Amino acid sequence: MRNRLKRHLSSEPKPSLRERFAATMARTGIALRRTKPEADTGSDLNDRTALVCYSTWLGIEQRRVCLELYPHLGPKGTAFSVGFNAGEEWHFNGSNRTGGLKDRGPVLHRAVRLLDTLGVDWRGDIARGRGPDDIARNLTSDTGERPPMPRGWPATDAALVTAAGDAERMEAAILALVTGDDRDMDEIPGYSELDEARDEAQATLVQERATSLTGLRAKASGFDLPSQKGHDRWLAKLGASIARDLLHGTNRLVEPMPDPVFEAIEETKRLSAARSAALHLDQLPGNIDPPEQAETREAFFAHVDDVLLVTVPRTAAGCAALCRYALAYHEEHGCALDESWDNNHHFRILDLIARSPRL
Repeated sequence: MRNRLKRHLSSEPKPSLRERFAATMARTGIALRRTKPEADTGSDLNDRTALVCYSTWLGIEQRRVCLELYPHLGPKGTAFSVGFNAGEEWHFNGSNRTGGLKDRGPVLHRAVRLLDTLGVDWRGDIARGRGPDDIARNLTSDTGERPPMPRGWPATDAALVTAAGDAERMEAAILALVTGDDRDMDEIPGYSELDEARDEAQATLVQERATSLTGLRAKASGFDLPSQKGHDRWLAKLGASIARDLLHGTNRLVEPMPDPVFEAIEETKRLSAARSAALHLDQLPGNIDPPEQAETREAFFAHVDDVLLVTVPRTAAGCAALCRYALAYHEEHGCALDESWDNNHHFRILDLIARSPRL
């Protein structure tokens, strides 16, 4: 029995990209003519949010079109912008690049109409706190927040070295203060403050963990403090602290801790190479986004957004390496590694460097 609901394969060829594009533009043109000329604008925030979303939409759309037009070039195809055609003539209003741009009026009104026609929820960005002001504030304002300082920054075990020096200075200051004074030390002005500072430095020597030979030497210097001679209880605590550091120590006792940004950069390079290789795989007819390309693309951008662009370089060499890689990526791919949704370049890279403890 024949199934009347079964679709019959059409013998007509599928429309080409050019034909689909012409049909889409025709439908968009009809919709634009039916749309009221008054756009939902009026406030500066609305205007800028609409323009930012429009710029983002145009940028991504241009990349997708170029990938269809020049698939053999991969991402480098986005550098092509062919002129001297109807698209260019529309903007220059037929003036052959000698004028006419102002005759088309501001971009804002047609941007809002096109975004609304396509269903882009640009007004929702304002409600979600993703407007231009919110993004710019998060990217460019120095909130003063810094990541935790690496242990022993800027020198290995700096806290212990500082505490050892402070303890020695407090000892010398106390000795100079009480020498020749027959009063009880607690009655001498300034003694209690110096004694409290010395106790704080000695507590740091016991509590802080040494991660290098320098730190162990700083701790061991506590045994030479004149005031602690015969204080067996405190000396026992200091000895136990040193023994603990030795028993639980690793190679970091003699080797500095690496800057995490180097590992993040190397992984980004690996994922970028995998993504580029996937772009040159053979594609089935009509398939412009094979699974290999989608997987490598998603893995690359997930690592960039979740790892690389949140890893603050902790050394001068790390800051320089991050800068060099960002410039090399831009030169190779024609786009910024940290390009934001509102088309800002290098803000996130600069933000990471500005928050580096090295600065």
